Amino acid sequence: MWTFVSPAVPLCVLLAVLTSSASAATSEMTPSDSTTQTPATATGTDQGPVSPPSASDPVTMTDESPVTITQHVPTLSDPLAYASATVPQEDGPTTDTTRSEEQKALIPIYLSAYFTFGGGWDGSGILPACQMALEHINQRPDILAGYDLRMIWNDTQCEAGLGTRVFFDQLYREPQKIMILGPACSTATQAVAETAYYWNLVTMSYGAASSALSNRKKFPFFYRTYMPDAMYNPARIRLMREYGWRRVATIHENHELFSLAIDDLVTLLKEANITIISSESFSEDPKNQIENLKSQDAKIIVGNMYEDKARRVFCEAYKLGMTGPDYVWMIIGWYRENWWMDEDPNIRCTVQEMNLAVEGAQYLSTESLQLSTSTEPTIAGITPTEYERLLRDRMTWPENVRYTWNSLAPYGYDAAWAIALALNKSVEVLKSERYGRRLEDFTYDDREMAELFFTLLNETEFDGVSGPVGFKGGDRVGITQIEQLQASCPEGWFLHHSTCFLFVSQPVLPSSEAGDHCAASRTGATLAHLDSELEHDFLIDTWTSEIQAAPDRWLVLMLLMQGDAMNTSWIPTGSSPDVTEDGACVYIDFKNGGKLQRTDCDAPLPFICRVHAEFAERQVALYSALDNELVWRREIIWPGDGPPPDRTPQYVMEIVRQYQGVSPVLYFCVSGVTVVCIIVSLCFLAFNVRYRQQKHVKMSSPNLNNLIILGAVLVYLFVIVSGLDTNIISQEIFEIMCYVKTWTLSVGFVLAFGAMFSKTWRVHRVAAFKTPKRRIVTDKQLFIMVFVLLLVDVIILILWQVIDPVRLQSVDLYQQDDPEIPNRIIQPFIRYCTCDTLTYWLGALYGYKGLLLIFGTFLAWETRKVSIPGLNDSKLIGVSVYNVVILCLIGVAVSVVISSNPEALFVFVSCIILFCTSITLIVVFVPKIIAVVKYPDGDPTQTAAKTRTNLSETSNSVTTTSLTTENLQLKSRIRELENQIKAAQGPHQRGPHPEAGDGCGFWSCGLVCGFSPSRGKDYSADETITETHSQPVAIDEPSGVSTAAV
Repeated sequence: MWTFVSPAVPLCVLLAVLTSSASAATSEMTPSDSTTQTPATATGTDQGPVSPPSASDPVTMTDESPVTITQHVPTLSDPLAYASATVPQEDGPTTDTTRSEEQKALIPIYLSAYFTFGGGWDGSGILPACQMALEHINQRPDILAGYDLRMIWNDTQCEAGLGTRVFFDQLYREPQKIMILGPACSTATQAVAETAYYWNLVTMSYGAASSALSNRKKFPFFYRTYMPDAMYNPARIRLMREYGWRRVATIHENHELFSLAIDDLVTLLKEANITIISSESFSEDPKNQIENLKSQDAKIIVGNMYEDKARRVFCEAYKLGMTGPDYVWMIIGWYRENWWMDEDPNIRCTVQEMNLAVEGAQYLSTESLQLSTSTEPTIAGITPTEYERLLRDRMTWPENVRYTWNSLAPYGYDAAWAIALALNKSVEVLKSERYGRRLEDFTYDDREMAELFFTLLNETEFDGVSGPVGFKGGDRVGITQIEQLQASCPEGWFLHHSTCFLFVSQPVLPSSEAGDHCAASRTGATLAHLDSELEHDFLIDTWTSEIQAAPDRWLVLMLLMQGDAMNTSWIPTGSSPDVTEDGACVYIDFKNGGKLQRTDCDAPLPFICRVHAEFAERQVALYSALDNELVWRREIIWPGDGPPPDRTPQYVMEIVRQYQGVSPVLYFCVSGVTVVCIIVSLCFLAFNVRYRQQKHVKMSSPNLNNLIILGAVLVYLFVIVSGLDTNIISQEIFEIMCYVKTWTLSVGFVLAFGAMFSKTWRVHRVAAFKTPKRRIVTDKQLFIMVFVLLLVDVIILILWQVIDPVRLQSVDLYQQDDPEIPNRIIQPFIRYCTCDTLTYWLGALYGYKGLLLIFGTFLAWETRKVSIPGLNDSKLIGVSVYNVVILCLIGVAVSVVISSNPEALFVFVSCIILFCTSITLIVVFVPKIIAVVKYPDGDPTQTAAKTRTNLSETSNSVTTTSLTTENLQLKSRIRELENQIKAAQGPHQRGPHPEAGDGCGFWSCGLVCGFSPSRGKDYSADETITETHSQPVAIDEPSGVSTAAV
C-alpha cells in the first residue's frame, strides 16, 4: 500500500501527519458516543497513528462508510430532457440492504469527503445536502452511466493538523479515491489541497473562502463552489460608486484569510480612483486602530475579520460614536445570526451596548448567493425552492436530527454535481487511444488522468441551486448577494427606526391593565412612551394615515427617573403641566396636535404599545461580476436621512471664477458721450483755424490753442481705450491697449496742460516783472517749452517700455455668495497691466506731472488779478489750470479707493476726465466764439482805447518842450538838495537814511529784484505805467505773431 506514495511529497508534510496524530486524538469529536455507525452517520474516529495495513489483514471501514442508493430512475435518451424531470420524493434513509440488483452491478467510484462538526463552526448540515446530491446524480442514467458515485467522509474540526491526518488516513485505506469533496474551512482546506496535489487528487471545496487558495502555484489542483472573500470586492466597489463614495477605510484581522482579500480590495480601489484614507490591521485589541480611523474622518469602513473580532471592533466603534447614521460598515456576510449578542468576556461592552452599536450601524454585508432566486429547474431537474424543501425533509430523518441547518449547504450540493459532470465528461475522453483507460483505473500515480479531471472541471458550467456555476482560475464565478441588517416588526405593528408601535383600539383598558396587555401581546412590549419629537411626529402621521375611524385619545406612558421627579420622556409643547407629576396617567390627544393631557388612571381608553424591533440580515441586492450588473431586490434603509457622505460635511462650496470687467452696455454708453465730446473739440479746432486772424482769436495765441484741443482729443481717446477689457477684446489686444492707454493719457495731458501752463507763465512774466527794458515772449518760445515737457514724458515712457515692459495679470477680489445657486461662491477677478518696477515708473510720471501742476497752480494764483488786453484769455487760462489741478487730485485719490471695482473706476475716471477736459475747452473757446459772433470787426473798447492813445500822443508832442525844461530844472534842484544833505550829515553818516522814503535807489532796487511797490495793485486795461527815466509800456503786435513786451 505504500507504493502509491508520491516521492514528490515534501518531508514536512509527512512530519505534519505524524505530529498531528497525537493532537487529533484529543481534539476530534464525533456526533455521538455510540461506537456503532450507520452508513448515513459515519464520521471519522481517532484510531491513533496511521499505519499501512498488510495485504493479509482484512480492511475494516470503521472510520468511513459509503453512501448507498436504493432508488433508480429509468434511463432517458436525452440528458437535457432529463434535467427537467421531476426527482422522486425522499421517503427516508437508504441502506445497502435495500439496493437493487442493477445498482449492485454498477462500478463504485469514491470521493474523499470532509465536513466540519465543531472547532468553532458547525457545518454538519452540509453533509445531508451532499448525500442528497449523490443520490440525485446516481439516479441520472445520463450521468456516469455504469458507475455508482459514493463518498467516504471525515470530520476535520476546522483544524489544519486534523485535516491532514484524516486525509492521509483515507489515502492509506481502501478503496481508491478519485477526487476530494471539501473541506469546509479555509485552514483545513489549505492543508489538504496543498498536499493532495502530490497524490494527483483534485480538490473541490464548498466552503473555503480564503483568497490564499487562489494561488495556482501553491494549490494547482484546487477548485471551489464558494466564492472567495476577494470576489466580494467588485460588489463593494460597485456599491461605493452607486452612492458616490470616494473615500474609504479598511480594518481587518491579521490573518491570511482577510489580509489577502483586503490587499486585493486596495488594488481595485486604486484602479477605481477611490481614495484609501487608511488601512488598519489588528490581532487582538482594535482600540488604537479604531481611534486612528476616527482621526482620519473615516465614514465608509470595510471590515474583514471573524465574528469574535467583529464584536470587539463594533464595541470600540460604539464608544467613539462611529456606529450611528453618519457611518457605513461593510463586513462579511457569513456570520451567525445575532452574532453580536453573545456574552463575550473579551469586549468592554454589555449586550445592550452591543445591540445599540450594531443595530445603530445597520451594516451592509457581502457573501455568495446561497440559494438561487431563479424559478427555473437546475441541472438536477429541480428548482432551488424544491431543493430547499427536499433538504428540510431530509433533515428530519432520525440520523440527521443532530445536524444543524447550514446556509452553505447549496454549495456542497453544487460541488458534488460539478465533480460528477467533470467525471462524466472524462468517461468518453478516457476511451480514446491516448488514454485507453477507465475511471476505475485511476491511481494516485496517474498525473495524466488528474490533469484531465482538472481541465474538464475548468470547462464545467451549469445552473446549480446556488446560481450559475462556473470557474475562473479555480474560483467560483457567481453572484454576490448584498445584505443589510434591517429591523422588522410583527404584523400589525408600525416600524419607526428600531422601534415598533401598535395601536390597540379594542379592548379599551385603564392605564395599569394596558401595560399588561402590551406585555402579553409581545415579549418585551410595554405601554408606549415618547423618546423624541421624531417619534411624536411619526405617531401623528400614522394615526392620520393608517388608523381608520380612530379615536382621538390614546393612553401612553410617562417615564420618570428613579428618585427624581424629573420626567425623561419627550413632552410636546403646550402639554398639560401636571403630566410630569409622579403617578400621573396621560394620554396623547391627536386631534389637539398630539399634546399630552392627564387623565384618570381608572378611565378606560385605547392605548399604544411599543417594543424593540427585531434585526436580521436581509438581501437588498444581487451583483453579477460577469456583467458588472447590480440588481436591487429591496430598498436600503438608512439610519439617517439618506446615504451618508464619505466625509464630515464641510459645506463644500463650488467656486466659480467670474471676470469682473466693464459691461459692454456701460462701455458703449460712456464711449458715445466721449465721441460727442471729441466732435465738439474738433468744432472748436475748426473755429480756431477759421478765425485765427480775428482780433479776439489772434490775441490769445491760436497756435497754442490748437495744442490744447489736440491734447484734449487724446485725453478723450484715453476714455475710449481704458474701457476696453477682455469682455470685449482678446487678452493679446488687451496687453497692447496697456501701452496705448499710457501714451494717450500722458501725451494728451502734456499737450493740453503744457500749453495752458506756458500761456500762464507768459502772463505772469508780463504782469509781475516791471522793468524799463522791453521783453518779448513769442509763441515760438512757448512751443519750445511745451516740446521740452513732452520730451521728458516721451523719454520716461520709452525707457519704461524698453527696460520693464508691462504684462497682463489677474487679481482675485472679494468672494460673493451666488444668490441663485446654494453652496456656490462667485470669485470675481480683474485683469490689469503691471510690471516689476511699476511703482518707480509711476512715481517718475506722477512726480514730474505733480511738480508741473504745483508750479502751474502757483502761476495761476499769482496772476489771478491780472487783466491785460494783449493777453485777452489770461484769466480764463488761470481758471482752467485751477480746474485741472483740483480734479486731478480728486481723481487720483478716489481712484485708489475704488480700484477693485472696474466698472465704478471706469465710470468715475471717465466722468472726471470728460468734465475736466470739457470745462477747459468751454472756458477757453466759448468766450471767443461769443466775441466773434457779437463783434465780428473787433472789440469796440479796443477802438476807443486806440483813439485815446492818439489824442494823448498829440498832446504829448505839444508839451514835450516844456516838460524837458522842467525836467532839467528839477534835476538841478535835486543835486543842490543832495549836497546840502551830505553837508548836514557830516563825515560819520554815509548812504541814505533807512527812512529816506521811496527814493530812486530803493525804486531801482525793486526793479532789479523783479517787483515794485505797485505790484499789489490791480492792473487794468486803461492804466498807464510810467517811471522816471523810462518810456511807457508798449504792446507790439506783428502780423501772425502774438508777443508780449515790457
